[in-house]
Amino acid sequence: MFINDISPEKAYTRFFVPYFKELMDAYYDSPYMLIEFRGQNYKVQYLHNIDEMNIEIEIKAVRTLE
Repeated sequence: MFINDISPEKAYTRFFVPYFKELMDAYYDSPYMLIEFRGQNYKVQYLHNIDEMNIEIEIKAVRTLE
């Protein structure tokens, strides 16, 4: 990230999680979501049901300093 002068706060991180409807519903009800992963907080920028097959969700997030 630092080689290309990209700060960790601006770089996207992608997560892939098993599909569950409650997550999709929660995101569409209130798109502000935070994820805690390995002691770091990430703000969700994008949530996508891959291939619309209800198997896996792609989450694109940005690390926060919160």
